[in-house]
Amino acid sequence: MAASKVIQLQLTDFAQFLSSDKPAVLGGGMDSDVSGYLFDETNAVHYKTPVKLHIVLPKDKVRPNQQTMAEEATSTYFAYQAVKARRELAATFKRGRRSLVIAIVFITIFAMLAYWVGNAFSDLKVYVNALLAICAWVALWTPIESFLFVWWPIARQAKVYDKLSSLDIAVMSSDETRDQGKA
Repeated sequence: MAASKVIQLQLTDFAQFLSSDKPAVLGGGMDSDVSGYLFDETNAVHYKTPVKLHIVLPKDKVRPNQQTMAEEATSTYFAYQAVKARRELAATFKRGRRSLVIAIVFITIFAMLAYWVGNAFSDLKVYVNALLAICAWVALWTPIESFLFVWWPIARQAKVYDKLSSLDIAVMSSDETRDQGKA
């Protein structure tokens, strides 16, 4: 198993970790800068690498309930973000399927017209076939983009949010981190 990645967050006050501007039902409870930093740091490591968060506070600011509060805030916030990412992924696939159906219908109608024009006006057959190829390419662009490229980063986001929602968190004083560094 890969060594775990430890994200160390040095704060002057635990309130910097929390946010009171959003209700918990909307994934509130975490500061947006902190959540962005945690996402970036977690996204930068291999998806199988375990991640731990060490919140480092001045000794006089450490309280017994802070670890529980941090775990609840990260769990709630990142679980909500994972749900949002999965909804976006489902919408991307739905948009891709809808675009594919429209493209197939369009290409079918255009191919029938091209066949009719090609038979009626044989001089135009080459141009009509070239136009059909271009229109088919344009019509299939969005479905191909959706199914081959767009969904990967969204799925990766959801996995990172899942990992962050079950983050192993430790709240410690800056004295404890110095002691760990000496050991």
